[in-house]
Amino acid sequence: MLPRKSGVRLGVALRAQSRASFSTSFHLRAGQPNAPLDLDPSMKALLRDANMSLLNHKAKRHTTDASTASLRELETLPSETEELEELALEPDERVGRKSPAARFGGQQVGAVILPDELQQSINSVIEDSDKSQLRNDAKRLFQNGVQDGPSGSWNFQYDVQYKSRRKAHDLGERDGTAFATVALPAHYAAIFAVLSHAKQRLGPDWHVDTVFDWGAGTGSAFWAASNVFQTDAATANDYASMPERCISGSTLTRYIAVERRQGLAAMGQRLLRDVQLDGISTTWNKGFSEEFHLAAGSGKGALAISAFHLSEAKGDAERKDIVKQMWNSGAETIVLIDHGTKTGFSHVIEAREYLLTLGNREAIEGGTVPGAHVLAPCPHDGACPLAYDEASMRLVCSFNQRLQRPAFVRKTKHSGVGHEDVGYSYVVVRRGARPERAQTRAGRQGELGRRDMEEQLVRGPYELQLHDESIPEDASRSVPTEIVSDEQFKLGPEMRETLRHEAYDWPRLVFPPLKRSGHIILDVCATEGKIMRLTIPKSQGKQAYYDARKSEWGDIFPHEPKNRSQIRYQPTRAKRMGGTDATRGLDIGKRAGGKETKDPKASYTRIAKNIRAEEKSAQKIQRRAARKAAAVEAAERENIAW
Repeated sequence: MLPRKSGVRLGVALRAQSRASFSTSFHLRAGQPNAPLDLDPSMKALLRDANMSLLNHKAKRHTTDASTASLRELETLPSETEELEELALEPDERVGRKSPAARFGGQQVGAVILPDELQQSINSVIEDSDKSQLRNDAKRLFQNGVQDGPSGSWNFQYDVQYKSRRKAHDLGERDGTAFATVALPAHYAAIFAVLSHAKQRLGPDWHVDTVFDWGAGTGSAFWAASNVFQTDAATANDYASMPERCISGSTLTRYIAVERRQGLAAMGQRLLRDVQLDGISTTWNKGFSEEFHLAAGSGKGALAISAFHLSEAKGDAERKDIVKQMWNSGAETIVLIDHGTKTGFSHVIEAREYLLTLGNREAIEGGTVPGAHVLAPCPHDGACPLAYDEASMRLVCSFNQRLQRPAFVRKTKHSGVGHEDVGYSYVVVRRGARPERAQTRAGRQGELGRRDMEEQLVRGPYELQLHDESIPEDASRSVPTEIVSDEQFKLGPEMRETLRHEAYDWPRLVFPPLKRSGHIILDVCATEGKIMRLTIPKSQGKQAYYDARKSEWGDIFPHEPKNRSQIRYQPTRAKRMGGTDATRGLDIGKRAGGKETKDPKASYTRIAKNIRAEEKSAQKIQRRAARKAAAVEAAERENIAW
């Protein structure tokens, strides 16, 4: 403890120092140094031990000569420079945490934005119409009588039936305006997502110049195809440039629309009236005539598409006729899209089976391009494992695409939500035999996999050797450059070409992944033609676990599971049509409320209860037999005694 005299001297010193620090007149007397303080030796030692050099610090800061003072220049930190260089790289050259195979199999399209050309065309139509009448027509055609909410009450199915042709003619233009305002953006988003995925799978060699469109509506397939297939490869691969894409930059040369509803066809032609087509031939017809058929083997650049039209057909015969016309058109690629409902999914499955049947028939007859195979979403050509009759169907193979709502959609729906999710089911069928199974497994390691490889190589095991001073310490622990080079972690052109062949056999996530703390559960459609449950634990490796955790509904997953996959079934209804008791498949997919419904047959608790019940039943039978034997023996004794 300091003596009282020393404490007083310390207070005086601190007060003098504070006056020196905050007084301006003190610093103006540059030629008069501070008067030395007469401190006790013990106090000097205390200040020296505590490193209290405040006086020297203030003096240095305030007595700096203005002539020698210089401002500090801002310097860029090395980490910021590296980040800028990383952002300057092309997307294919960027080394991400996900593996190249997982990035290739993931959904490349985020939220779809309508191109500026299409928005301007629709806005010009809306300006010439009655806004309140447009709102009423939209509610009459596409709303179920309830207000727009988080779950969404608007549908995109145009199935209105008028009693007379005159009324249909009078309301045709109004229906076309409402269709272009509400349904066309949603249809555009789904078609854009499907065609983008097909283009990614088929690569740059797939050039589309002709589009046949059944049930064209207001031309949503034409707008989507012209914005997907662009002559400039950089623009086509940059999804951030969606609003700036133009029809004039498309590879299309001919568009043939088949549409019987005159109101929708007239609106589709009106939307293209002020657009620069740059030589693209557009034809609108009520039916598909034979003059449009392509010669055998010449349909490589042709695309036959029918989007959200099968559900609007009058019956099975008309749907079958539409699918047959699409096949007979000669187009090499056939795309069928419908609503993500039980009805839409069942129509897509029926069309898929019929197209594969027509392909097999041509293979038997020896056609020019024999056979047919499914490009997406199925990794096989067998029967769909989720296909049941509509009454018993409980799960469907459908996907979602987010659309960024334009201003006219929000105003028409009177909604402040800036986006909407469009549900759809689809199938992409190509002529020809299915490619053979790939024997390679490329692109399975990304940034996380490379780190693991480097750590394992650095850790060893190593052979004990005598120390040699001429060899650097880290030379024996250097990482081979051919193993950890960046080339095998980039999604370049060569890697994409290899992965395109492998992707034909990758399973697809048909339900959202179930993410747990130590493992990820994926319900996928596998090459065996069954719904399989893959479990990817942390012990399988950081890269596989990270790719599984970042996977999304609709992706194709490249990693094989560590453990054996489990077969899952469509929950069917038992005993009778329309019954309520499910027999199998209770634990497939993500159930309501985000919880899994476990199958009681697979419960260990139930098995233990059954065993205990059987033991009790056996003991009861034994006791009953013992009592019966004792009664018989007692009766015999009584008879003998009598």
